[in-house]
Amino acid sequence: VENSLTRTALQQEKERLQVLLEVNAALLSSLDLQDLFPAISGFIRNAVKQEFASISLYDDATQTLRVYALDYPAHSELMSPGTILPLRESGPGMAFLERETKIMNREKLAEFHHARIDQLLAQGVQVGCCIPLITRKGPLGVLSLASRDPNAFQPQDVSLLKQVAAQVAIAVDNNRAYSEIAHLKDKLTEE
Repeated sequence: VENSLTRTALQQEKERLQVLLEVNAALLSSLDLQDLFPAISGFIRNAVKQEFASISLYDDATQTLRVYALDYPAHSELMSPGTILPLRESGPGMAFLERETKIMNREKLAEFHHARIDQLLAQGVQVGCCIPLITRKGPLGVLSLASRDPNAFQPQDVSLLKQVAAQVAIAVDNNRAYSEIAHLKDKLTEE
């Protein structure tokens, strides 16, 4: 019996490590996180039960979070890139402001009274998980996931998701740096 439990635990750990490798390889293959994100979400789905995933980035001009990339295959009309999420009345906003992972059950999600969250709840979402994207420069945004399984996002899942969020944060930071360099290069070319 112990051998079977150990074998199962090792298999689960192997699956989690495989997810990290796949996410890392995808992030290294392209700078376009919006196009890559559905694949990254699919890799996560191999180890963590979730039906909805998004990346929201902080918009300093409006002091809100703006959905940057998402994967919700069953209901793509629910939300789109550019959707604004408030900082004070949303799970992603709380995770961003407090710089800590937030796991919210259905009742906690319903307290936000936000149209997008109400739509997710109507689709049967039972639990949400929001992980801040933080680099050495500070918080950039939030990786958000939701599941119809009320037992999703156990501690070992959250540990994996934090590692994925760290990789995504680095990719976002690198993407911004690359864009800034390209902009400066274009500006120099014009002069």
